[in-house]
Amino acid sequence: MHHYECDLFVGNTLQGCCIPRRNIGWLIFSRRHNAVCLWYNFSMKTLKFKLYQHKRNRFLKRSINAAGVIYNHCIALHKRYYRMWSKHLNCAKLQAHIAKLRKRKEFWQSVGSQAVQDICQRIEKAYQLFFKHNKKGVRPPGFKKVKKYKSFTLKQAGYKFLGSNRIKIGQKVYQFWKSREIEGKVKTLTIKRTPLLRIVYGSRR
Repeated sequence: MHHYECDLFVGNTLQGCCIPRRNIGWLIFSRRHNAVCLWYNFSMKTLKFKLYQHKRNRFLKRSINAAGVIYNHCIALHKRYYRMWSKHLNCAKLQAHIAKLRKRKEFWQSVGSQAVQDICQRIEKAYQLFFKHNKKGVRPPGFKKVKKYKSFTLKQAGYKFLGSNRIKIGQKVYQFWKSREIEGKVKTLTIKRTPLLRIVYGSRR
């Protein structure tokens, strides 16, 4: 059985990224601040809250596993496309193809459509980084073990805050340890796990 705890972390980064200091699970929100200097235009304030331990959290695990399967399928398509055409697979084409496959695969439907699009976009960014810095030893994105796949991201749909410390993700309602009030509009929500815990991340701008 997995254990769920609650904690809070507030930090600022230029890209709104935050690295957990322990092997624990979080619900994270980020807010864009007014610029003090030009290079602080995109700084974020990040909050983290852990989920309550509950048997329904297994649905999050299932969704993350499905996201890992979709990720690996996208990588396989990229490699196959390059072998056949010696070209890079366009992100828009990949998203359209995966959307069609998702309609026929019930397991894939446990991951929201926007989360699937985000997987394709992250793979595209990884390839663009490889194309730009491959001479410096940067490698292209590769396959990942599904059980070690860590997260998926929801942007404008697929979740809803129900008040107090409850949040609806997909068709299930989850509770988190709310250590402070959440102000502003949440823009992204990332469900994440470590080897021990499931994690929920979010961004507030």
